Amino acid sequence: MLKSKWGVALMLSLIFMYSCDKSEENGTTFKDQTLQGQVDGADWMFTHGYAAADQDNNELGINLYDALGDAVDSPCDLAFEGYTELFFYVPLEVGVYDLKLDFSDIEGSQTATFYVTDGNMNYVATEGSIEIMSIGETSVTGRMAIKSADNTFANGNFEIEFCI
Repeated sequence: MLKSKWGVALMLSLIFMYSCDKSEENGTTFKDQTLQGQVDGADWMFTHGYAAADQDNNELGINLYDALGDAVDSPCDLAFEGYTELFFYVPLEVGVYDLKLDFSDIEGSQTATFYVTDGNMNYVATEGSIEIMSIGETSVTGRMAIKSADNTFANGNFEIEFCI
């Protein structure tokens, strides 16, 4: 009887360990909310964005903006128009991408950058994860929990369209 209880406990433990997604393994906790956070202590919330696929390099470029309260005809027209931007590149496939900056392996590094046009400042996030959950013909969905410094971070979900 004791052997069967240990066997069941072992099996349940193994199922639990393998059912966790990669984000839980590395300590990243994604919040189920609209992507938001702070950039150098100022509130930031994703409102618009776009994706661009580079088939030749198998790369997906993502640009996310805080354009709260502004009427935006096309997110593709937002680039460098005075909005704080969060941008990054990941492989053109669904998956979880852990952030890291390794100067001895630049090609293997994965970062995300907050760009603040007012003051021309960059805040490079090197901690956390980005998950691309789906890539459709017209849109991309994802989530992230990333951090640059104590007062620069973002966590939550996004859905954006491809720009042509």
